[in-house]
Amino acid sequence: MNNSLKPYLRFKEFDDSWREIQLGDIGSFKNGLNKGAEDFGFGVPFINLLDVFGKTEIDNPELKLVNASLRDIATYTVKKGDVFFIRSSVKRSGVGETVVARRDLENTVYSGFLIRYRATEQLNNNFKKYCFWTEGFRLLLVRFSTSSANTNINQESLSQLKLFIPKVDEQQKIADFLTVVDSKICQLTEKHRLLKEYKKGVMQQLFSQKIRFKDDDGNVFLDWEEKPLSKVLTEYRSKTTLENEHDVLTSSRNGLMMQSDYYSEGRITERSNVGFHVIPHGYLTYRSRSDDRMFFFNLNELGKTGIISHYYPVFSMNNGQNHFFVELTRYHSKIFGKYAVGTSQVVLSYNAFCAIILKFPCTQEQQKIAQFLQSIDKKVDAVALQIEQTKLFKKGLLQQMFV
Repeated sequence: MNNSLKPYLRFKEFDDSWREIQLGDIGSFKNGLNKGAEDFGFGVPFINLLDVFGKTEIDNPELKLVNASLRDIATYTVKKGDVFFIRSSVKRSGVGETVVARRDLENTVYSGFLIRYRATEQLNNNFKKYCFWTEGFRLLLVRFSTSSANTNINQESLSQLKLFIPKVDEQQKIADFLTVVDSKICQLTEKHRLLKEYKKGVMQQLFSQKIRFKDDDGNVFLDWEEKPLSKVLTEYRSKTTLENEHDVLTSSRNGLMMQSDYYSEGRITERSNVGFHVIPHGYLTYRSRSDDRMFFFNLNELGKTGIISHYYPVFSMNNGQNHFFVELTRYHSKIFGKYAVGTSQVVLSYNAFCAIILKFPCTQEQQKIAQFLQSIDKKVDAVALQIEQTKLFKKGLLQQMFV
């Protein structure tokens, strides 16, 4: 008995060794349909690159259209159990990503950016969703790929790839178990989406003043007042005098983060950072340049002082309600671009920013609003963590349940 062809984690009723096969021995490959730009937008549905990225199956997709002849439709068919490999990707991790067709898709073809694999030997369709995503198979696939401007894989290379498979009943058992894990991820993802939508709805009600908080005695707070931002904000003007005085930060659309995390492979700017703005923990900033007139205001919640380019003003609310200010700017996100100047890349200077007039509640109501929205954020973050933990759990299963 070859113990090397047995997975580390296994259902107790199975003990047989898995079988090693080459994909080309149990199936055939077919490159997809190539068409010119003038042939898109009408005709029959076709599976394209974006219908595969980040997915595992195609069931009832909303597909774009392509002009295809009857011969094309007969040649580039999509049958239940067909596997589609991505032929080429700018990102090395993207090449060879797969989806499985859950059912026959009549009068549907697939793009030339994809390679169809149709197994002639019985493989459980749900099992296919997972066996091509194991770490071992992915490493082998990337090793067989070629690189130029993009990373590419072809039929010949795919046909040589080895796959380890158990008997059909064990395939079914593995697929059923992993499908339950995927269902959990889907449920959590939907919960995450609904919580974010709930927060958007609540923000709309709060900042339009359709919902008002009351003070601790049950009385409604004073009416909101229009104020220029110069009346509620104070700029923090400390600058660095030494190289690498603190960690270099970047203010992005996804929050304030270490610049080494923002750029790939931990790269940071190579220019001198003497004269950069200092941003203590709890202070606000934004990137004053924008390509689309959208500006994003972030709070330093990293637990430490950082430094940031002089393109990023640093400031704080006079009353310390910086969490409230971030939420207020998200609600008014489309306003700030109107005060920016420039053409292709616009600039929102700190002075122009401070001239903007917005409505503010009293400090106590600001605090209540911020605390309420933060409580929703904590729930959103908790579900996001559950999603990541479940994905890691699934990754571990893929490593241990397959040879």
